[in-house]
Amino acid sequence: MGNRLTLHAGYRNAKGRAYNTKHNQRENFTKKGKEEQAKQNKYWDYVPKLLGYDKGGSFSENEKVFYKELFSAHVKRQNERNKKAGHSERNDTIASYKEKHPPEEVLLYIGTENVDPKILEAVFEDFRKYMQEEFVNEEAGCGIEMLNAALHMDEATPHIQYRQVYYYTDKYGDIQISQNKALAGLGFERPDPTIKESRMNNAKQTFTAVCREKLFEIAKSYGVELLTDPLPKNRVGLSIDDYRARAQAEEAWAKEREAMDKERENLLERERKAKVRLAKTDAEIKDNERVLLSQRQDIEDIQEYNAYRSQKAKERAEQEARKAREKAERETQAMIARQEAERKAQEEREAEQARETVRIAPETARSVQTIPDMPKVQTPLKNDRRPP
Repeated sequence: MGNRLTLHAGYRNAKGRAYNTKHNQRENFTKKGKEEQAKQNKYWDYVPKLLGYDKGGSFSENEKVFYKELFSAHVKRQNERNKKAGHSERNDTIASYKEKHPPEEVLLYIGTENVDPKILEAVFEDFRKYMQEEFVNEEAGCGIEMLNAALHMDEATPHIQYRQVYYYTDKYGDIQISQNKALAGLGFERPDPTIKESRMNNAKQTFTAVCREKLFEIAKSYGVELLTDPLPKNRVGLSIDDYRARAQAEEAWAKEREAMDKERENLLERERKAKVRLAKTDAEIKDNERVLLSQRQDIEDIQEYNAYRSQKAKERAEQEARKAREKAERETQAMIARQEAERKAQEEREAEQARETVRIAPETARSVQTIPDMPKVQTPLKNDRRPP
C-alpha cells in the first residue's frame, strides 16, 4: 500500500481571517493530550537570513519585520497617492497591508501510511532548496520567498506547514505582493492560454502542478511509494505540459466538487443544528411559560397570604385597642372608686373629729373661763397656813 502526497494551500480560513502565524509556531497552543508529541515539533525561521540579521524573535514578530523591510516603500508611496486623490481613508499601515495581503500557508502531507518524519523533513528541505533556485527572478524583481516552516507531530497526520509570499516590483521600483504578477514574472501561464482565466484555468494551477511533480520526484528518491491514478487512454501520448494542464484542471474540478459536497454536508448539518436549536427554543419557551405560570401562582399566593396577614394584623390591632380601652376604663373606675372611698373616709374622719370636738369643748370652757374686767380678789383659804 502506497502513500498519497497532498499539497494544500490557502490564505484565509472559513471565516475570512488570515491564517495566524502563532498556530504554525504553536505559540500558546498545544492540543490536549498531545503534549508529548508536541515536543517533537520542529521550527525553521528563514526571515533573519533573508534580511541579513539575527535578532531571534517568533515567527509572527519576524514576519512583521519582513513586511516592514520589503513593503514600507510601497505603502508610503501608495498613501501619498491616496492623499493627493482625496482618499486618505484608503491609507494602510504595515499591519493593515499584511492583513490585506497575508502570507500563503501551505500544508504538505505524505501519507495514508504515515511516513517517517525524518524522511518528510528531508523531502521538504530538498523542495525548499529547489524553490530558492527556481522561483526567484532577480532580473524581473519577482519571486516566491518562504518565511518560515514547521514540522507538526501533534496532529492526526505528521505534516510540514510553511508560509510564503509572492512578490514583484512595480513601475515605481517598489516591492509589492501579488500572486498573479509574481507567477507571471516567473513565466507561469494558465493551463489553457486560449480561454479566459478562471478558477480552473490560472497560473497558480500550473505552478501547483510543477510543485507536485517535483515533490513526487524528491519523495521517490527517498524510496517513498506514492499512489498515482492510472492514465486514461485519452492521455496516452500527451506531452508533460499537456498532461500537467489537464491533471491540474481535473484536480481543481475534483476539489470544487469536494468543496460543493462538503458545503452541502455543512448545509445539512446547519439545518439539523437549526432544527435542534428550534426544538430547544420551543422547549425553553414552554419551560419559561411554566415558570411564568408558577411565578404568577406564587405571586397570587403571596398576595393572598399578605391580605390574610393584613386582616389578621388589623383584627389584632382592633382587639388590642379594645382591650386597652377596657383596661383604661377599669383603671379609671378603680381610681374613681379609690377617690370616692378616700373622700368618704375623709368625711368620716372629719365627722369623728367634729364629734370629738363637741364632746370636749364644754369642760374646757368651764375650767378656763374668766370674767373680764373684774378685779382679781384673793380670798384667804380657811386652812391656808402659808404666811401672808
